[in-house]
Amino acid sequence: MAVVNNNVIAIVVPAIAREGISKLVLSQVKALRGRDYTVVMVVLSDSSQNVLEDMKVHFSSSQLLVLKQKEAYLSVRNLFTSFQLIGPIIKFLKRHEISVVVAHAPYSHFVMRLVKLRLQLTNFNFKLVQYFHITQYAQFPLNSIRRTAINKINQILGQLYDADHIFVSEAVQEDIGLHLFRHPSSKVIYNALPTLNNQAQGLNCSKGIHIADGAYVIVIPGRIEQSKGQLFFMDVLKLFVEQRKLTPNNIQILVIGDGEQRQMLEKKVKAFNLVEYVNLLGSVPNTELLDWMNKADTVVLPSFFEGLPLVALEAMQTKAIVLTSDIKPFREIIAHGQNGFMFKAGNTDDCLEKLQFIYDNRSNHLIELEKAALQVAKKISFEHHMAQLVQVIN
Repeated sequence: MAVVNNNVIAIVVPAIAREGISKLVLSQVKALRGRDYTVVMVVLSDSSQNVLEDMKVHFSSSQLLVLKQKEAYLSVRNLFTSFQLIGPIIKFLKRHEISVVVAHAPYSHFVMRLVKLRLQLTNFNFKLVQYFHITQYAQFPLNSIRRTAINKINQILGQLYDADHIFVSEAVQEDIGLHLFRHPSSKVIYNALPTLNNQAQGLNCSKGIHIADGAYVIVIPGRIEQSKGQLFFMDVLKLFVEQRKLTPNNIQILVIGDGEQRQMLEKKVKAFNLVEYVNLLGSVPNTELLDWMNKADTVVLPSFFEGLPLVALEAMQTKAIVLTSDIKPFREIIAHGQNGFMFKAGNTDDCLEKLQFIYDNRSNHLIELEKAALQVAKKISFEHHMAQLVQVIN
């Protein structure tokens, strides 16, 4: 057996971008380095230098392998090109004498199982920890021959080569256990981030956006895609504005994020005559996102599918009132009426009713926001999160 270094860890991710997995992983990298681990990284598609700089994480050229695949997910194209990645990854892992690999998201899971398969008859080996972030089968059901076949391959390879499974929520654990397999060594490690010390910095005119004094501010963070529910919320917003006869001086909505459905969202905003109400900021540095959430009266997360979004935890830490759909992952951290509010996922009438209630009581203390923030910090502390992760790694 080749010599490996127990203090050198490789992390494999589909991409480094402005999204939750990257934010979590880079926070973990900093914490692991603070515990005297050496951390190197394999990125299957692209790595954003701006995101690395924002998170204050640096990799030397020898510590970062960027494989430049065109998509950051397990597409049909990537299913076949994955075999071309095995050689460069093995060479990288051997050079660093890796003992543990932590792979994030389905694309990375599949590639690293192929790597283990190739290494089966060699004297080099490592522990493969698979990190699951989303309820992937709820979002992408096994409703085609191709998906079923790929899943069967992953079941076989996973049972052979996965050493541990980590899930960001009980909902994700249930989803994977029902449709992939139940690993005997599995653990739920709730998403967490270091304690925020961010204060609002007065971004009233940032990017040309003017918010009138006293206007009610709603922030909707996250990638713009069907699963995140931004298009759905525009239906709710249209009714809300019309019924309350609100002007742009009364209310402003900030959609923070980018994604495949941005153009569709822009068209819907225009069709609903909401252009003066809705601001699409695109992807922004995390510090700016936190500033806007500090400024927000309400942060809305209308998702249909999630794992356990970091942005929900950040919103609660910034002491904004959070309104979310009632999907299982949110129910693990939100107690309706106690530390946030929930509506039936995809139900326009129920979402509108909850939004109206929050707005009508905006001058009242609906929730003890300071207490709610402390409860979240206590239940999902970053220190405990890292202690659990290190336990699995070791």
